Amino acid sequence: MTRRPKSPEQSLIEAMRGWGDVLLTWRLCPRTACARARACKGDARDCFPRHFKLLPQGVQDWFAGIGQAQKEGAPFDEAIEWLDSEGLGEALGAWCEAVEQSLPGRPKPPPLVGEAK
Repeated sequence: MTRRPKSPEQSLIEAMRGWGDVLLTWRLCPRTACARARACKGDARDCFPRHFKLLPQGVQDWFAGIGQAQKEGAPFDEAIEWLDSEGLGEALGAWCEAVEQSLPGRPKPPPLVGEAK
């Protein structure tokens, strides 16, 4: 049996869900199912735009840079290199680390310099 090609709408939904998972937007979602799965389980057409606005600016800029590189036909590896050279890879890494540290059961990070223990 042959599979029908995905509709443009279905492809868009899958792309939004996938990028939401890469950007960890599920961490901003109030839905228990998303937190439990550590992935978007809602309607990505609704969730991705709403949660994307809540991401740190550097992460939003990283995503915009990926889109720009894609429009220009740059290979993904080159796009990542360029974004890293602009400091945007660091912003994404810091966001991912903050999400990781915020998960239940993770040890608390050391206090900041000058912060009371």
